[in-house]
Amino acid sequence: QMVTKEAIQECPVSEEALDDARQDLLVQRGFDSIEQWPELLEGLACGCAVVGSDTAPVREVIRHGENGLLVDFFSPADLATAVAELLRDRDRAAAFGVAARRTVERTYDLDVCVQRQLALMDLVASGSISG
Repeated sequence: QMVTKEAIQECPVSEEALDDARQDLLVQRGFDSIEQWPELLEGLACGCAVVGSDTAPVREVIRHGENGLLVDFFSPADLATAVAELLRDRDRAAAFGVAARRTVERTYDLDVCVQRQLALMDLVASGSISG
């Protein structure tokens, strides 16, 4: 399904708002494969406000109303409404961007990931969990 012209017209925003948002709003309907994860994480790391589909992989990263917005995957109207909301409320979009950046720093930073990997290896080596 595509976001229809009618859905966008129901949620009008100014050209100025569109220009302001071009570099700090990431819209992602869904993630079909692992190849799309870098795009999401890069957007978060750059401080983009994210509108994503309310699907399990996206919910692992985006917390609705905290670091982005989640919408029904099958509802182009909901997607258009959420995008328009962030285009109109630039302060909220900026706050989501700050929270998105923190999410990446806290969860996906190399030092954090390496420490988790080492802890997992210790658990496996000690026999606490089996491979």
